[in-house]
Amino acid sequence: MILDFHRQGLTVTVIARELGVDRKTVRRCIARSLETPVCRPRQLRHRLIDPFVPYLREPTVTRIIWLFSLVLDFSRLIWTRFVLHQDVQAVLRCHMAAFEAIGDAPHEICYDRMKTAVIGEVAAGSSTIARSSILPGTMASSRRRAPLQRS
Repeated sequence: MILDFHRQGLTVTVIARELGVDRKTVRRCIARSLETPVCRPRQLRHRLIDPFVPYLREPTVTRIIWLFSLVLDFSRLIWTRFVLHQDVQAVLRCHMAAFEAIGDAPHEICYDRMKTAVIGEVAAGSSTIARSSILPGTMASSRRRAPLQRS
């Protein structure tokens, strides 16, 4: 097909656009007098989210999913987990799972304006994460910064 288009006098760009292949592929096929390579379809790979796709795609239900992420300061290792609730128990479970995954607990934890971590759930009467005996080391909340001004 590429060679037929080339014999008709079409440019490489037009041939590539018409067939949906890259221009370099068209040039290579013309140089070697080859036809368009036929690729077989890829096999579907197993994804970790596959068991949860029907649950997440229910059309009548809107869900809010929270992402808990822990980033180590020097190595920039990132540990993440999606949770359905952002309450003290869920945050503590995420901390314990993260510490188990990385093999240790950091000496200092800095929270990026996370309401659950800073003030806890006052209405429910539970204590804040900062007072929790489960988490080691010192804890701090990052200070609020003014937005960047454009000039």
